[in-house]
Formats: sequence, structure tokens, C-alpha cells
Amino acid sequence: MPRPAKAPYLKRLKGRRKWYIIDGPKRTSTGCEDESAAKQVLADYVEIKSEPAPDALVKDLLTRRLKSLEGKARYAVVETLIPRLKKHFGALRPEQISETNVSAYLESIAATSQGHTDLEELRAALPKAYKDKVPMPARGEPRADFLTPDQQSALIEATDTYHVRLFTLIALNTGARRGAILDLTWDRVAPDGSWVDFRNPEMRQTKKRRGVVPCSTPLRAALNDARQLAVSPYVIEWAGQKIGRINKAFNRAAERAGLVRDGKVWCTPHVLKHTAISNLFTASWRPHDVADFTMTTEKVVKRVYRHMSMGDLADMAESLGSFSNTVPGTPILRGTGKTRKMKGNQRSAMVGAAGIEPATPTMST
Repeated sequence: MPRPAKAPYLKRLKGRRKWYIIDGPKRTSTGCEDESAAKQVLADYVEIKSEPAPDALVKDLLTRRLKSLEGKARYAVVETLIPRLKKHFGALRPEQISETNVSAYLESIAATSQGHTDLEELRAALPKAYKDKVPMPARGEPRADFLTPDQQSALIEATDTYHVRLFTLIALNTGARRGAILDLTWDRVAPDGSWVDFRNPEMRQTKKRRGVVPCSTPLRAALNDARQLAVSPYVIEWAGQKIGRINKAFNRAAERAGLVRDGKVWCTPHVLKHTAISNLFTASWRPHDVADFTMTTEKVVKRVYRHMSMGDLADMAESLGSFSNTVPGTPILRGTGKTRKMKGNQRSAMVGAAGIEPATPTMST
């Protein structure tokens, strides 16, 4: 099997003051003696070289986009989008993409997705000159479907394969994302199963954070049992191999569990993350604690899940409500929930530039 070609790199040739770009047998002068400037020339060279052929079809560009993400956390997400993007746009050339066929695509996936992430990937795959041909829809309200306790039990009972059951238990007990769970290896699980480390040393850290998470007693027991049966380095395995995708097997379990809406399975692996966060809020944990445990930003936790736990905001609402239930002229002391009578001179002080008169018992409600 031939060795893969080495990427273009900089080299200062003997007897030459300027840096050269070495690309296989080809040598190209950068025209720069300064290394920093030469690196910029190299970056431009690589970008121009990586531009697709002018007659490339969208399906080829999408394949190229997916390949560029190998080894990155986003690969698992994009891998699920590429097939449906290819089905709709694959036979087109970039210049043939229009608002009409983009709108038709959004309608075709409306039941399962808002389409924003799909179109982000389509734009990323296209050459620069055609990116603006893809109109981006406004982001809709975040979806936060989650399983009730009964539905969680039903899903676990409906799993007929060991690897899907273990995946489900890990997701519900840690709130980790699908890709992080499928990447997990036994050398990143505590010997006694008390914690798991979702950080993959072979992958750079992205905004989809990974970290070390403690394990509950039920999960610890499940991991210890699974370790005894393991035949590969990966925690989630099938036939001794790492699993790239678990969607089909998971969907079958979800369907058996009755997690179907309008004839389609609505519970995806990501719903398990929503469920874990919902469970933590139900147990009265604060947003910043939930964010830390589930490796989610506090901003996202508050935006998507705030309705599940009002926390201090509920106390603030009670403070406002108490004003309407007090005798006129007896405001609440901040943070105490107690009332105090106002002295006459305090009430008179309320009449001023604003022209507000003090409340009196004779005033109409």
C-alpha cells in the first residue's frame, strides 16, 4: 500500500536565504526571508491547493468535508447529516443551489430537524464563491425532549443487546454526548468504576467539552460487569470492535419502548443527555452544578432547560407577589419576607417630583 503523500511544508534550502514550500518533488519559493511571513504564504498555498475542481458535484464536496473532520468531535454529528444532504443536493453543481431547493430540503426534514446544522455543513462544504447561495434560516426554539422515569425504565427494558443497554445507562447517568461515550476506552475508566474520563487524548478539545465524571452506584456496577466481558479496548463494543454509530440499534429499542410520536421515533441518543439534565434539575441541583457535571455550558443549560428549575427566580417571584398582598404602606424588606410599617414622614416623602401620593385606606382598589 503506498504511503500517504506528505503535506506541503517549509524548508530553507542550503545556500538560500528565502524559505521554500516543499510539496512532493515540487519546490516553490515563498519570496520571504522571515519565517512568520513564509508561514502565511504556505497557508495561502495549502488553501488554494485544497480548492475542489471547478466541475465538482456537491456530493463530492460533502465527502471531502466529512473526510476533513476525521478525528474531530464534530465528525459523529456531520456523519449523520451527510447522507440526507447528498440525497437532496448531491447531483447538483454548487452554482445550482438556490433558495427554492434549500426550502424544499427544509420541508423534507421538518419532522425531525430544524435544518440549521444541516445547512451550516452544506455551506462549509462549498467553495467560498458559493457559500452565500445557501440561505440560513433563523434558529428556532431549542428542543428539549426528555424521558419521564417510567419511559427511562421502559427504554432500558426494551434494549435487547448488551452494548445498547450499557450505552443507555452511561448516557442517563453522566449526561455525556454520544460521541464521547462511543470513544470511551477502558484505560479511562477507574479500576473500581467510580469515575470515567471522557477526554480523548488523541482529539483536541472543542467547545463540546469532555471531562471526568463520577459514576453512580448502578453505573459503577454495570461498568464493572462489562469490564469482565470486554474483548476490546472500547467500553461500547460489538463483535470485539469499536462502534461508529449506534442510531439504528438505539432506534429499534426506542420503538419497542413505545417512544414514538406521529409514527416516528422521537427519542434519539441526544435525548438521553436532555433527560440526565432534567433529572438533575428535578433533584433541585443548581444550573451551574448541572452544567459542570454534564459538561455543558451554563449559558446553554439556562437557555434550554430553565423551565425545569426556576431556582432563585421562583423566590424572587414570591417577593413580588408579596407586595400585592400587604396592607398599603407596608413594603417588604428585601430578602427577609417581613413587612414593616412606614412612618408618616416616610409616606409624605413619596409625594415628590413623580407626583405619587401615599396609599390610604380610603383609596379605591
